[in-house]
Amino acid sequence: MVLAGFALLRAQTTPDQDLTGLSVEELARTKVYSASRHLEAPREAPSAVSIITSEEIRRYGWRTLSDALNSLRGFYTSYDRNYSYLGVRGFLRAGDYNSRILLLVNGHRLNDNVYDSAQIGTEFPIDLDQIDRIEIVRGPSSSLFGSNAVFGVINVITRKAAGNSIEFSGDTSSYMGRTGRISGSFQKDRVSGVVSASMYRNDGASQLFFPEFNAPQTNGGMADNLDGDRYDHAFADLQYKDLRLQGAFSTRTKLLPTAAFDTVFNQPGTRTTDARGYFDASYHRALDPHTDFDLRGYYDAYRYDGTYMTANGSGAAIPNLDYGLADWIGIETTISRSLGRHRITAGADYEYNFRVDQKNYNLGSAPA
Repeated sequence: MVLAGFALLRAQTTPDQDLTGLSVEELARTKVYSASRHLEAPREAPSAVSIITSEEIRRYGWRTLSDALNSLRGFYTSYDRNYSYLGVRGFLRAGDYNSRILLLVNGHRLNDNVYDSAQIGTEFPIDLDQIDRIEIVRGPSSSLFGSNAVFGVINVITRKAAGNSIEFSGDTSSYMGRTGRISGSFQKDRVSGVVSASMYRNDGASQLFFPEFNAPQTNGGMADNLDGDRYDHAFADLQYKDLRLQGAFSTRTKLLPTAAFDTVFNQPGTRTTDARGYFDASYHRALDPHTDFDLRGYYDAYRYDGTYMTANGSGAAIPNLDYGLADWIGIETTISRSLGRHRITAGADYEYNFRVDQKNYNLGSAPA
């Protein structure tokens, strides 16, 4: 694998925090947010919290969120050449698309409203270079964060602005893999912002062998040029005093070589495309040294488009089209107050789905 990267016009840089190099006293001062919706020392958090830093992501060369999570004790991942799946302490139910894990970006829920899926592979919509740290809260946390937080909460915290700078990076990898990223940040007085765009293209293995299809009529079990993967990401995060605006959009397309769902083996055309976007406005204010107030409003969209080449009665391959579409808005507010060693948190949230659709039909027939 060949890696190449460069940065231009770096006006000011701030080194990311490396927790592995901190003393016990410094580590005790490290703050986490995801355990109880407010910053606190990990030893005071009511749940077991693990932290993956940006330094660790660079050091070990992880390319996806799935790679990073696979390094955690009690976590493991699997990949079916379409999506990546996360297991926790032996629980990984096939076909649930990570619906028992709550995935957040800066506190914003990323699980979609069609399949409740948490996308952690190349379908994850944020470039790993934009991550400051990943906070992983083990155990159920639905009372604080809502549904999906059964086995744990994963909150991805993105980088903040580091002065006025612009970065370019890119690399190449096996199977004609190539990535490119451009990021910029600015900071003036109490206004700051980060914007980023990235792309990824990989042709995949030219041939893959599947022993289940090792027969002359199925090309001897060889799938030819059917493992391609590509994505495009865009992310922005703007802050002014106590107000924060953030948004992301991504689209990812994956070719399927495995003949999933009884599709025709070694037949071009079977693929899935996932598009995910959101806009989030949040406001945080400390009412006094012991009381915090948070307000968040958001719009989310999810699009899934699957094409599966299936055999008709005569044996010819015809496209089976599978769609999932969702648009929703919501608002949530919380207020919390410290009472000695305890903390009381109260809140409310409202969410409205103005479209949640699923369709499946063979090309030429009516949608079902």
